[in-house]
Amino acid sequence: MGNGTSKWHAIFAIITVIFLISALFLAQLFFLAPSAHSQTLDKDARSTIIIHKFEQPELLGARANGLPQDTSGLTAVPGARFSAKRVPGIDLSTNEGQGAAAVLDIKEASSRVANEPVAASAITNAQGDASLSNLEVGLYYVEETTIPLGFIGAAPFLVALPLTNPESNDSWLHTVHVYPKNFKASIVLDVKDEDAVTLGDVVNWSSKSSIPLRKDIDGYRVEQKIHKNLELVSNGGDYTSDIKVNFTGAGGQELVRGQDYLINYDSNSRTITVDFLEPGLKKLEAAVAADPTVEVQIDYGTKVRAEGILTNTAILYPSEESISQGVGVSSEAETRWGPLAVVVHEQGKPDNTLAGGKFQLFLTPEDAYNKTNPVVVNGISEWTTDENGRYIFKVLRFPGYVNGRDRDSTDPLFHTHWVAPVETPPGWIWVDPGPKEGLVKSDVIYESLEYEVYRVSDQTTPGGSNSWWALILLPFAWLPFIHSPDSSYSANTPDTTEVNPREQRALAQTPTTRTKIEEALASTGAQVTGVLLFGAVFTIAGILLLARRKDNKGEEN
Repeated sequence: MGNGTSKWHAIFAIITVIFLISALFLAQLFFLAPSAHSQTLDKDARSTIIIHKFEQPELLGARANGLPQDTSGLTAVPGARFSAKRVPGIDLSTNEGQGAAAVLDIKEASSRVANEPVAASAITNAQGDASLSNLEVGLYYVEETTIPLGFIGAAPFLVALPLTNPESNDSWLHTVHVYPKNFKASIVLDVKDEDAVTLGDVVNWSSKSSIPLRKDIDGYRVEQKIHKNLELVSNGGDYTSDIKVNFTGAGGQELVRGQDYLINYDSNSRTITVDFLEPGLKKLEAAVAADPTVEVQIDYGTKVRAEGILTNTAILYPSEESISQGVGVSSEAETRWGPLAVVVHEQGKPDNTLAGGKFQLFLTPEDAYNKTNPVVVNGISEWTTDENGRYIFKVLRFPGYVNGRDRDSTDPLFHTHWVAPVETPPGWIWVDPGPKEGLVKSDVIYESLEYEVYRVSDQTTPGGSNSWWALILLPFAWLPFIHSPDSSYSANTPDTTEVNPREQRALAQTPTTRTKIEEALASTGAQVTGVLLFGAVFTIAGILLLARRKDNKGEEN
């Protein structure tokens, strides 16, 4: 009896539990709101993707969920074209199709849509907005096909239409808002040539390039294109050993060549290429996440080999897509070099140029006057005029263009060049042996500093053939020293006695005074006659000397 009762009690308990579980299940079905996926999906519905295109801000924003977002403070990017293709083989009206869409990666989707037609295409307006409309139910591959200049395109992405409303999960979104960001790529190339003066000197270059604020940087390349008149500094024939690659600032990790990046130099195209490897890309992501202003800095040096406006170019490719398409952003910098000439010719005869004049080049007037610290090029510090009486310093840096920008004469980096003569052509003397200042301001038209000389056989003071007049006038210099027999009537001793006219006339009539005057006149007349004769002799000698010099010059010429 007891055992039978216990058995019925157990059966009753089991039935009660089953009943309660069934009741709870039915209650759940009754009170739980149906999800969007449990609703009937209208296969004929049409949906729209609204694209909002902005520059990538310094901080990554919230992930898009299909609903409108606050975009205040963001910078719109107009002119970006987006295209949408429907991914074949995905039926979102079935659980199997929804599951397949959830696990499909972007590379596989790209492969599937390669031969599919474009379902919709649009270009962002001034506000950065574009609409891809009248799209059927399905999974869409959306790609930025036209990228505005100076930007890096957004990565392709997938959008399911319609999309479950993330706020309630009980309805469909037929208008889906997406916010692909454009990374505004930038690179700046700087030049430092303030210490470079002439041929063979080193000019230093430095590029700084931005890093995309993304969690999946898939490629990063920087190229440096070098002008043909510049030679990359090498170390024992290795043109890449002195190239430095680092992060700006102190926060970034050290970049290791061969581990984080590779460097190649193509001597034919004169291009340095820096390619980041996977570990280096991870360091880029970590560095920009810690400091959005961090940049990649590349430094290298070149030697000047010829004059000209020498321009280098730096190009940034901050993604695998930009590398494969060859579309990057660039920056240029230049260093300017030109000639300065020295000419030696005979005084007053610019066509009679002379070889053999030697000169030195200086950077300051103090050094030029003191003949200290001359410019040395390949061990040479003196240069000589050629058979045309000319020497051209072909490669000198523009003094008014330093470190990539114009400088005026008040700038501390502005300096001219100074040329000083050190030796005349044989048989000649400098008219002015002082230094002259030269200004290099063109790589085609050059300034000429002219130095005049005269012959050693001429007078020691410049004047050439005109110095013979001194021979003619020399005898007349004796006139003030001619004396009369009576010293009281010396020609160079003025009579300071004041006599009125009446007394003077009376004095002239006295016999004694008249006799003295006559004697003085007779004596003075004889002396003047002798001096004139002496002067005539010198005049004739001067004329003969002049004629002889002209004959000598005619023979030499």
